Amino acid sequence: MIKTVKLLGIFYAIGSFMVGCSTSSRSIEENNNLPSQNEIQGYKIISGLNKDSVSIEVDKDDKIAVVLKDITTTSYNYLEPRFSGSMVKFDGKNKCCMPKGVALGNSGNVVYKFSFIGEGKTTITIVARQKSESPTAKSLENDKTFTINVDID
Repeated sequence: MIKTVKLLGIFYAIGSFMVGCSTSSRSIEENNNLPSQNEIQGYKIISGLNKDSVSIEVDKDDKIAVVLKDITTTSYNYLEPRFSGSMVKFDGKNKCCMPKGVALGNSGNVVYKFSFIGEGKTTITIVARQKSESPTAKSLENDKTFTINVDID
């Protein structure tokens, strides 16, 4: 009898663990898991999750925080953001929104912060490149790009 209860307890624990894993990874995708304003003070949050590009209009004094899926657990790495002109200032990046449950292969999101010091139109590109490829090459066939089209007033 005691062995049966222990065995049922083990099966229940394994089942709960598996449901927790699948539920937590699904909820991250469904809720987009964006950082709170307290985490990113003074920055307008832009979701880049499950997108290839976004277009935004900002004022010269605005700051944006672009949220992308963290890919450090995959075979890709993000390169430093690329932008033309001197009207964009890269303020750095940090991780956020780490999963609360044990979701295999999910390492949360990464936030890229930018501020603007000029007016006009520009494009910011964030490239995801395979770790085995050269990080200094201008572009490669396997690159995945995320583009932010910015109109600065």
